Amino acid sequence: KAAEEAKAAEEAKAAEEAKAAEEAKAAEEAKAAEIAAAALAASQAAADEALEQEPAVEEEAPEQEPAVEEETPEEEPAVEEEAPEEEPVAEQEAPAEEPAAEQEAPAEEPAVEQEPEAEEEAPEEEPELDFTLDEDDSLNFDQVAAPDFGNPLDLTSGDHALELSLDDILTMTDTNELVIFGDSGDSVSFKNVSDQNWVKSDASIVEDGHTFDVYQNGDMTVKIDQDINDTIV
Repeated sequence: KAAEEAKAAEEAKAAEEAKAAEEAKAAEEAKAAEIAAAALAASQAAADEALEQEPAVEEEAPEQEPAVEEETPEEEPAVEEEAPEEEPVAEQEAPAEEPAAEQEAPAEEPAVEQEPEAEEEAPEEEPELDFTLDEDDSLNFDQVAAPDFGNPLDLTSGDHALELSLDDILTMTDTNELVIFGDSGDSVSFKNVSDQNWVKSDASIVEDGHTFDVYQNGDMTVKIDQDINDTIV
């Protein structure tokens, strides 16, 4: 505020000085005009007096006095207003950052060891029996006790001859279906016993690239490789 007041005082002083200079200049101009007018009046009076004393003569044209050139007032240099000094902006000190309080990591609780779960033992699968006759073996179930053969029954190794009743087949499988693989060197005879009669289907079926003849006896179905020589006895 003091700087602004000092600046205002300087401006007022400069204005007063400029005004005083203008007034002094105007006074000088007025004084010069008065002197010029007085000189002109004195010159005119002297001329009039000379005319009265001298005989009439041809009036000489009065010499024209050179016009007094009015001095053009000198332009005073414009008072340059001093730009107010900019007060330095007080730098605001950034507040000192408080060091972030380090958060203590919570103490880790010791991991509770989990007891391994007892693995359930998978039930043992009963192996499927895959009965394969050796080369040139033949079976007649009338001569032996009922065997526990596998399903499917594979006769492809060598040449074989089988004669099977419904009871024989029921001892070979727990299901209502038996599959027999073989070739042209094998033969299977299905034996009818009392009211247990075999019936051969008119249509063959194809499964997994094999063509089978189909025999039925009650609920039992036998699929026999079409290459095997099969018959009902």
